[in-house]
Amino acid sequence: APRTTPRPAPSASRPATPQPTRPRPTVAPVTTSTTTQTTPAPVNFQPRCAHMDRDVDYSSGAGGIAPARSLDHIPDPEMCCAFCHGIPDCAAWVWKDGGLDGCPYQCWILARAPVGLQRGALKSGAVSGSPPGRPHFRPPDNPGGSLIDGPDAGSYIIKPAAALTAATKQEAQVQVATEADALAGCATDQGNCWNGRCCQNPSHRCYMKNKLWAGCRQHCTPGLDPTDPPEVRTPWTCLDVTKAGTTERPSTTTSRPGLGPHEIPEVPYMAHPGPPPPTADLTLPAVALYKPLAPLVQEAVAPGKGSGPGLPGTTLFCFALSQPSGYEPSLIKAQFDMKTGIFACEAFAVYSNRAFEVAPGVATSVVPDSLKCPVHEIAWNTGIFLAVWSKVIAQAWYRQWDWTVKVDPDAVFFPDRLQRILLDHIGVGYLNNCQYGLHGPIEVLARSAMDVLAKDFARSPSGKRPQTCMERYPQSIVGDAQWGEDMFLDICLRTVLNVRADLDSRLICEAHCDCPDWYWCHNGTSRVTYHPFKDVDMFRQCVANAMFTG
Repeated sequence: APRTTPRPAPSASRPATPQPTRPRPTVAPVTTSTTTQTTPAPVNFQPRCAHMDRDVDYSSGAGGIAPARSLDHIPDPEMCCAFCHGIPDCAAWVWKDGGLDGCPYQCWILARAPVGLQRGALKSGAVSGSPPGRPHFRPPDNPGGSLIDGPDAGSYIIKPAAALTAATKQEAQVQVATEADALAGCATDQGNCWNGRCCQNPSHRCYMKNKLWAGCRQHCTPGLDPTDPPEVRTPWTCLDVTKAGTTERPSTTTSRPGLGPHEIPEVPYMAHPGPPPPTADLTLPAVALYKPLAPLVQEAVAPGKGSGPGLPGTTLFCFALSQPSGYEPSLIKAQFDMKTGIFACEAFAVYSNRAFEVAPGVATSVVPDSLKCPVHEIAWNTGIFLAVWSKVIAQAWYRQWDWTVKVDPDAVFFPDRLQRILLDHIGVGYLNNCQYGLHGPIEVLARSAMDVLAKDFARSPSGKRPQTCMERYPQSIVGDAQWGEDMFLDICLRTVLNVRADLDSRLICEAHCDCPDWYWCHNGTSRVTYHPFKDVDMFRQCVANAMFTG
């Protein structure tokens, strides 16, 4: 389904890290637990590039190596090296200015490494290198289990709901630089704050206008700004992308007097989009009727049985939504082959708008939706996932298990790590996974929260929408500033249905939540999910890296 990455939303202070174009390598066979396997030779793998040739371009000069492919909008050479590491036929890489809009840098993938003194040509600003050794994927001894990926760095944010007060909010932020360092290079009131995502004026915040421009303002109203020069008078999205730690946020409380009819009360660790303009037409459209694509197999009539251990209190029903074509079915098939991801939960399901076999013996459940949505800096995909949650609730498979987990196909997910974490959150309704608000790659809801959500769906005439939440926040699916599905779910559960949420950043490692070196999948933080990996080979290598103990 259309995803909410890359994007600077749904939450304040969320960067929009550009993602590379998806390469299409030849997929190597996967060794599973049912295959006779010899012990691979040890590899010299460290989650960093050991050697880089700066101001050198391996693809140029005498002995230059023609690139096999290129990845666009790669912000630094370390990420280029990591992506090369995830492509089996990449022997060397070059990071250089490709002249692209926004983040201009390209990562060139080379099928062979330079030999001897023929190491390319001098080129100012270019960086070249070779990837570290590649760990091999080994099926875990316990089905569905995984190994911890290194010593715990302790750089988590873990806060129970009762502790999320204005006083602890600032204390809990992960500070990656001093205030002076954070303000260095910040934009003036007239400058573009998109690169640094910070403002020199401490009372201003960095708001998105479009994918190439963000401005420093005290407040921002979505739409046209009559004070903008006529030649650049285009709509502002007003997504707050201010980097954490660079400015003070207003202190937060659970309620505020004088809230407008569709305004969101300020709650710690939750996105706070502005209310819609007073003149906005917020009439909810009728639920669209969509005829699913012609079935290729009979759709699933029961959840699949996964390899989870079935320990009381932490049993998982895990599901993913997949497009019927493209890269998502291949990613789900790879998880099935490796016996990881949603297939390592106690039960699993895959949803799509067509009944097809996504893996041997695994048929999809059908959602009556086109799985298409507008993309305006973020994917306006709330409507899609309302259809998905409606199907999940109608099937009621979730009621057999303690927790329901929605996982994006491009998220590398370790259920056993989640189950250990859940022991710290007994009695909570759902888990927030990021200090900037709930992020969609993984959403974890207790059965109690699912039941509350199901009751709100039952209140609507069609049973297809959560009635109270839609009446409170119609702007989530209509108007010029619609929401991503994760922001809607977070705001609906917390501010309307009064479901308790704990914050635990161990759930996800991605750039949008300031997780360091997410692309190595082995950063010493033992995260439940690494995101995003849209290429099958990169996905498999991430799984292997995360389980590597050498």
